Amino acid sequence: ENHETLTFEARIVRSDGSWRNIILTSEPEFDEHGELALFTGSLQDITKRKKMGIAIRHERDRAQLYLKIAGVMFIALDDQGRITLANQKACQVLQAQEEDLLGQDWFETCIPERLRNDVRNVFQQLINSEVDPVEFYENEVLTSSGEERLVAWHNSTLYDGDGNIIGIIGSGEDVTERKRITERFEFQAKVLGQVSDAIIVTNNDEEFTVAFWNEGAEGVYGWKAEEVIGKPSLFLETQFKDQDRDRAIATITEGGHFSGEVTQAKKDGSRFPVDVRMV
Repeated sequence: ENHETLTFEARIVRSDGSWRNIILTSEPEFDEHGELALFTGSLQDITKRKKMGIAIRHERDRAQLYLKIAGVMFIALDDQGRITLANQKACQVLQAQEEDLLGQDWFETCIPERLRNDVRNVFQQLINSEVDPVEFYENEVLTSSGEERLVAWHNSTLYDGDGNIIGIIGSGEDVTERKRITERFEFQAKVLGQVSDAIIVTNNDEEFTVAFWNEGAEGVYGWKAEEVIGKPSLFLETQFKDQDRDRAIATITEGGHFSGEVTQAKKDGSRFPVDVRMV
């Protein structure tokens, strides 16, 4: 009626029973009286394009699902430092909702003030291709409640079709608790290293290989730590007073501890009595 050309997408069935996706362009033609005489049209087969589009959407949806359920943080920033992606784990660590993070300045929102300028400067240098990206590094992030969490990052740069850097994407793991535990163990090891009594830690394997040997043990037995770490503790030739070695080990395994007198060997080959407490 309004002489318009119509373009629309449709599915047609062919003589062999197969389906094809097409784009149909139809244009009306009128006679000398202005009456509709016929339609002319053209068909464009877009089946392959359609299938490719469906496949791309499936891959995109799958990637989004992977990002959502991943056990590590994923954060993407544009070239201005604005957050363009924050997966579920990132929101959990930052104690924020995705909609509250997207579009926000990453440095003003999620980096402690004392680090803000330094981290932003490094980011700007990356965007300007003035420095090469560091694949792995650690820095503190700021949660919405004001708590600081230590995150270990792996970063990659994002490029457009012309090879220009348009942003950064990083995967991060919250290592706050691991760091605290490591520091506590290091402190405890330093303390134990200064104790005058011999303190020995072995692995729970068949040979009870030595994992820790303090200075007290060096003074008592004569071996330096570097001589025995990683070696089976059989060199101590421990003999239990009232029971054999296997029974003593079973006592420790079943009861959690052993206390009593044993005899052991020193580096010079001499044997001596030792009051031991094994846990």
